[in-house]
Amino acid sequence: MTSTAWAPEKLKSAREAAGISPEQAAAAIGVHRTTIYDAERGKHVLRADRAASLATLYGVSLEQFFTHEADGTSAAPARGNRTPRRRSNAPGPGSTEEPREQSAV
Repeated sequence: MTSTAWAPEKLKSAREAAGISPEQAAAAIGVHRTTIYDAERGKHVLRADRAASLATLYGVSLEQFFTHEADGTSAAPARGNRTPRRRSNAPGPGSTEEPREQSAV
């Protein structure tokens, strides 16, 4: 059975091949330009209607935005090992607030 995965890197290559800037693409489908940037970096998955609109704008088929693992090509790139941010009880820079005590749990 063939597995299909969203391939964000293909969004960027299709956009560049069409000679369209991220700003132009965003304006054409009614989103902010950061939505295009984030989708191309794999940080955001576009809704189906917006992906279809981009495919039409770029002059490609919607299927070109996907990777078929049976072809030996890889799925979307890994996002890396990110460690979660920890909240500090210390006040922020420039604050006159005293550090808060940690509660014993």
